[in-house]
Amino acid sequence: VCFTKGKLIWSELYMFDNIQDALNQLLSGDRHECEVSCEQLIAALKQFPHSAELYFLLGSEQAEAGNKDDAKSALGYALVLKPDMHIARFQLAFLHLLDGNFDAVKVLLEPLVIDVGAADYLTYFAKGCIAAAEGDTEICVRQLEAGINHNRVNEALNTNMKKLCTLLMPSDVSASSEEAVETALFDIYTQQKH
Repeated sequence: VCFTKGKLIWSELYMFDNIQDALNQLLSGDRHECEVSCEQLIAALKQFPHSAELYFLLGSEQAEAGNKDDAKSALGYALVLKPDMHIARFQLAFLHLLDGNFDAVKVLLEPLVIDVGAADYLTYFAKGCIAAAEGDTEICVRQLEAGINHNRVNEALNTNMKKLCTLLMPSDVSASSEEAVETALFDIYTQQKH
């Protein structure tokens, strides 16, 4: 994990030529060696403190480690640095969806729904998550499936959205849509990596 008792782990061992060099090294490493990649990530953030991409990576690492608050902070900061970073916006909104903070989901995803420059698949996923926040599983699943069909660049996100679709299909038809959404979101958070 990248945090120890609320403090960042830092190592002088990692210096990067430029931000692209840092991103290349971080993304080419073995993602199972979290301690090394986290140390490198923190070193890169110290060297390039205004990189939205590095804060996005930190947020992703924190979410995967189950540190939702740290993940939200890092993803939020990535958006402050680069407001048009749509994938960071979506991931931050998804974390809020997991927490049941539906108003934040709607506010965060609105630009993806109305921005014609946003990636098509994220627009569908955004509409699906907004529908989930509103308790409408039918529209949610339909939008998520459309996003999955349009997404050719982010298979990990497709996997998450497929799991959400599967979890939203209630086995007990007497369960309400809202209960199905709440159960599915809890299951996704506790059973998978982001």
